[in-house]
Amino acid sequence: MRLTSDQMHYHLYQAKLETEAPPLVLLHGLDSAAATFDNVISDLSADRDVLVYDQRGHGQSEAIGFDYSNQAMADDLKGLLEHLQIDKADLLGHSLGARVAVKFAAVYPETVGKLIIEDMETRMRCQLDNSAHRQMLVEAERRQAMFASPFYENYDQIVNALSRLYPGEAIESLIDRRARQLSDGRYQLLFRPHVQILFAQQSNSEDLNESLAELEIPVLVLLAADPNVSAATPQGVEEMRAEHVIIDVVPASGHTIHRSNESAFLKLVKRFLAESSE
Repeated sequence: MRLTSDQMHYHLYQAKLETEAPPLVLLHGLDSAAATFDNVISDLSADRDVLVYDQRGHGQSEAIGFDYSNQAMADDLKGLLEHLQIDKADLLGHSLGARVAVKFAAVYPETVGKLIIEDMETRMRCQLDNSAHRQMLVEAERRQAMFASPFYENYDQIVNALSRLYPGEAIESLIDRRARQLSDGRYQLLFRPHVQILFAQQSNSEDLNESLAELEIPVLVLLAADPNVSAATPQGVEEMRAEHVIIDVVPASGHTIHRSNESAFLKLVKRFLAESSE
């Protein structure tokens, strides 16, 4: 079942200049939210409208049910575009958001002009047989009970929650990437911990190589320069190669390219979007 526009948190930034370019939709990845793109919104919306939104179970959008497949996430976006009366758009997806973007382009090809994949591969990345599916649901239900609310009253509480979810990782970095402080002093996780399990396994268990290969639109793949943090394996990159797919490695970049090398990211994205599709 699709989320309604009332159940989704989104913002449509109007282009600063008059333009006929299609809107650009930005899809965040796992354990993230639309706010990850805050640093590039101003530049990207200079000559086109830009739509950012929290995917289901992330940020301020509602977490409903246990279906966080690429299809379910793509259907949510289709409903949002229909609500906003956007008939055609370009898509940019980061990490698992890129897998949703590929699925969307495959299922709703008439709605997409160009596609940008930011540091992700489209191959199947995990198996989800009956046993694994049952284990996934058990773990999701356990986390749903353990982390009943995404809101925490103070710094110590958010530190405790993040420490349980990411043992051993630096807390300040986690708070910066996985949470936000509200105006009333409370903290909010940018994702629901049970959704972390559901989205990761359901999205990664789908093989999207054929979907990517059959697209009839230009595709740009941006890859992190650091192979130790990139979500795209060498084999996965090779499997994505096609005549309509451009692959660029962004220098001095980590997995979140739009933050680790903002200037190079913007240059490549804006050049690709400006190029004619003829």
